[in-house]
Amino acid sequence: MGKDLRITIAGAGKGGPSMVAHLMHLGFDVTLYEQPAFEHKLAPFVRRGGIRCSGQVKGFFKPRMTTDAAEAAADADVVMVAAMAMGHDAIVRNLLPKLKDGAVIAFNTGYYACLRYWPKVRRLKRRVILAETDILPYLCLRTGPGSVRIDGIKTELGVAAIPSADSADAVAALKKTKLLRFFPRDHSLAVSLSSMNLLFHAPIVLLNLAASENTQGNYVFYRDGVSPGVGKVIQAMDDERIAVGKALGVELTDCVAATKRLYAKYKVRGKTIDECLRTNLAYAKDVFPMPSVRDFAVFHQDLAYGLPPIVELGRLLKVPTPTFKMIVDLSNLVCGTDYMKQGLNLRRLGIAGMTRSRLLRYLQTGKR
Repeated sequence: MGKDLRITIAGAGKGGPSMVAHLMHLGFDVTLYEQPAFEHKLAPFVRRGGIRCSGQVKGFFKPRMTTDAAEAAADADVVMVAAMAMGHDAIVRNLLPKLKDGAVIAFNTGYYACLRYWPKVRRLKRRVILAETDILPYLCLRTGPGSVRIDGIKTELGVAAIPSADSADAVAALKKTKLLRFFPRDHSLAVSLSSMNLLFHAPIVLLNLAASENTQGNYVFYRDGVSPGVGKVIQAMDDERIAVGKALGVELTDCVAATKRLYAKYKVRGKTIDECLRTNLAYAKDVFPMPSVRDFAVFHQDLAYGLPPIVELGRLLKVPTPTFKMIVDLSNLVCGTDYMKQGLNLRRLGIAGMTRSRLLRYLQTGKR
């Protein structure tokens, strides 16, 4: 694999088109796929004949664009899923059966994607490498019907597959994309626990609830929404996340160091997480429109797919996670739901009741 690497990007929201533009800027052959149910997201790019990108990547790019899963999967060496977690099930259902032997499907951000989809992958009669990355490589925005803007490109991302023996092949394939530096993590659960999304979105929205609701998100999210007090809540969540990782034998990077490493090109300064978030130049324009908190897709994604598994992992591993639980409980109250029951949990991940040693063995071998 080299520049002849055939890449399909799944998801035509903001992350997918941004990734297409970046890859095509680097000289790769790329297909942008969207599910038929969300053809309206792809249609503006089709009408325009391509993707107009500004910011860190500039130009007009003309990928193949399709809602046909067979066409999107045909001969794809790498499928990068850049859709939100709520759309992952349908993407897997449509694309997975059509992927060729040896293909890599990588989820950005994973939200425990390896655990969610390994039972389906292992039933295939050919080898498909199932992997996930820490987070989406970009801070990006849909700026118009057929245009995106990339405000930031991260410096490095962790990658893992299930079984973890496949991680080396996944990393090798992703490195060939030249998007940024990809490196292997211990296992896929270490990747999901390394996502900074789990720490930032929910507490900032909830602790700025009046601004979030009264302005429908019309404030610069990190610059205006983060203060020393908000930073203390994020730091408490980070301490709990790191403790869960330690119980799994994984040394996770703290949120201050991780933010500085992810955005090394953007002059991040400070000793505390609130200082780091407010000085990150990539975040200078970052506004998240939200019709309501309950309908704010980024917030709902983290609550439905990100935080509940950490609370349950804490219980399983006997690691207290009171701040994560508080954020989930407050979100339940604000949104009138029960994310612990309705969201992703260890039962749905297929690991409920496992001992630590059995869980690690499953992550490493893919066998129960």
